[in-house]
Amino acid sequence: MNIAAPGTVSDSIARVAQERANEAGGRLGRAAESVEAGADPKKLKALKQATQEFEGLFVTMLLESMRKTIVKSGLMSGGRGEEVFQQLQDLELSRGIGKRGGLGIGEMVYRHLAKHAAAEEKAREPAPAGASVDVQG
Repeated sequence: MNIAAPGTVSDSIARVAQERANEAGGRLGRAAESVEAGADPKKLKALKQATQEFEGLFVTMLLESMRKTIVKSGLMSGGRGEEVFQQLQDLELSRGIGKRGGLGIGEMVYRHLAKHAAAEEKAREPAPAGASVDVQG
């Protein structure tokens, strides 16, 4: 049975959180690009998922910052085990908040990107027959 050395479990959790952030950011960018290319339901669903994950990531960072402000007395400290549990709890809590749209950030980002994708798609439509095109050269 492998037991992680002190500090490595917390480092592993931080690494997982960073990987989630990178994945969510990458999916958000790819989803936004695909929605701009053509707003079909699958692409809108991918954008929705990416924006929910983005909100979850934001909540994770918010909780982490909030926990840093708490002064620990040492009287009721659980040590490394408590820290690891708290980080895992924060990750799960933020994931749930992101999926449920608790803060509304993901929904705002989704609406913004979907609206601009729809406007761009409309602008790409060919001009009706007989319409004059002003070309300056």
